[in-house]
Amino acid sequence: MKGTVGILIRKEFTEMLRDRRVLLMSIILPVVFYPLMMGGMNALMRHEQQRERQETARVALTGAVPSIVAAVKADSTLELCKPAVPTDSLRALVETGEVDAWLDASEGSAEGNGSEVPTITLYYDQTESTSREARRRLTDILDRIRIEERQRRFAAAGGTGFLDDVVLVQSEDIATGSEAAGAEAGRMLVYVLIFMLFTSGAIFSIEQVAGEKERGTLETLFLLPASRIQIARAKVLVVSAGTIITGLLSLASLVFTYQMGWAGESGEAFQFGAQSLVLIILMVIPLAVLVGSILLAISTIARSVKEAQTYQLPAMLLVFVPALMSMSQGIELNGVIALIPIANVAFAMRDILAGQANLVLHLWVAAVTLCWAALVVRYVGALLSREEMVLGFDPEPFFARTRGGRMRALHVGMATTVVVFFYGGQLLQHRNLELGLALSLWILLPVLGLFTYRLAHFEGGWIDTLSLRAPSPVALIAAVCLGLGLMLPIAGGLGPLQAKFFPAPEITFAGLDQALAAMSDWRLLALVAVSPGLMEELVFRGVFFGLLLRITTPRRAVLTSALYFALIHLSVFRLAPTFVLGVVLALLVLRSRSLWPAVLMHAVYNGTLVMGVRLHERSGLPIEPDGVLAWGASIALLVLGVVLVARVRTKAAPVRA
Repeated sequence: MKGTVGILIRKEFTEMLRDRRVLLMSIILPVVFYPLMMGGMNALMRHEQQRERQETARVALTGAVPSIVAAVKADSTLELCKPAVPTDSLRALVETGEVDAWLDASEGSAEGNGSEVPTITLYYDQTESTSREARRRLTDILDRIRIEERQRRFAAAGGTGFLDDVVLVQSEDIATGSEAAGAEAGRMLVYVLIFMLFTSGAIFSIEQVAGEKERGTLETLFLLPASRIQIARAKVLVVSAGTIITGLLSLASLVFTYQMGWAGESGEAFQFGAQSLVLIILMVIPLAVLVGSILLAISTIARSVKEAQTYQLPAMLLVFVPALMSMSQGIELNGVIALIPIANVAFAMRDILAGQANLVLHLWVAAVTLCWAALVVRYVGALLSREEMVLGFDPEPFFARTRGGRMRALHVGMATTVVVFFYGGQLLQHRNLELGLALSLWILLPVLGLFTYRLAHFEGGWIDTLSLRAPSPVALIAAVCLGLGLMLPIAGGLGPLQAKFFPAPEITFAGLDQALAAMSDWRLLALVAVSPGLMEELVFRGVFFGLLLRITTPRRAVLTSALYFALIHLSVFRLAPTFVLGVVLALLVLRSRSLWPAVLMHAVYNGTLVMGVRLHERSGLPIEPDGVLAWGASIALLVLGVVLVARVRTKAAPVRA
């Protein structure tokens, strides 16, 4: 590899190979770990199970019926003990291990009278393997006696043949043994790979930046005739290459372990096919790049090796959280899941190993994962361009009165508002929906908005920040047109489109729809249209959007405020429609420099949404709510609203802090 980046990569690899920990964690451990762990554990478990089944279990019987006594005596794997102790002391013998299990039928009656069934209690110690084995053997005997007794009574009642001849139930698994074993392997394979990628990637990344900070060689590196972005790219490529090598070696070791049948019973039934192996490699490579980039970002943020090691454990736990979604077979990999980092690879590997490969979707997962890695790489390059990160200076206070500190405070406040409003609102609305909605919107949400406003340490007039200025009549008319025109495209167009990729279960909104249907018209408008239109706009387009405009660019302010607005319901099924609505509302405030048009538009949109179908059903008009005429009217209103917004005279923009 030639050029500046190539020279830097060769330099980094040379220094990295001198570290014995790199060879241990990236080569020796992945190659040796899986065969020893899985093969050794499997052999040990088989040996232990075989030993337990060959040993004779000591059991005690009290008050047992003759058929049980005869069956126990006939079983060569059971030894019938008659301890010279009172019956109430047999439990203590099981606890001490002198008797493996105790079967007590003293509360029942004699066998054969047909009027009562013996009551049997089986005492065993779950913590002892021999006691568990004794319980299994006694349970098998009792099941066999139960079947024989049932058959005897069936014959005595005049039945012929066998009782199972009356109703014969059969079950057949349509999945092959290899598919079932592959599904089982897919639920665990990704977690083992992520663990190995993090373990080895940590060694590469820590030495790349945090280690050089401690040794004082990072500043020397910046004296070379290379830009910092070139240095960042070289370090990312080195860490990613090392992590990819570890991932591929780990995968090869896992394949070898499964091929040898050392992974247990499921491993013996499952074999890696050529197509599955190629697709898994296609998943491992972008996953390794992403994990390596994340670890390098952590190493760049940390001021020392010890601090980097401290950050890596919680980072690994956070990465495992989205991957855990793949444990559920009820969630399918689709276009939306494919956008979630780490989780998309976990779902893809699960489906590949279960024999449900989808080449187009899996290529999309690989591309999305590489895009996430590219974003992290860009972030690392930005970090390396900051002097305090390079020199390891103490960072500024988290809530410092600077642009960065205020931005962090604002994000904390907005995130807190979303979480507290959702869970607090759920608690308030649990017993009384109407009262809970009123308290959530008129008390809880404003308090959270005030908390965010104070946390951000802004000075100046709150009227200007919240855009509480008098609106122009043109802006108000535009707000009404947009509120009426957007209802059908968002609710009837974007909502169903999102449902194709991420369908919501029918029960998700069933309870809310029933509760809203029971409300009177004026209560429905007050709680679902007017109250959200006023209070949500006051917080999201007033406090949040107004504060964001003083810190960042208008485009970022629009998108960030819309994102938090979309997250307010903490529901992926409402994410896209609410986000689009939030973008339009923020743009309306940005253009008019007044909050009131957004309040009016929000109230009109919600009111049209909840009252439109209800009024249509009452009127009996032949016009369909989502028909051609309705769509035509919506498009006309949208065009009129956009034209009117363009005619609004923009007032002075707020001054940034």
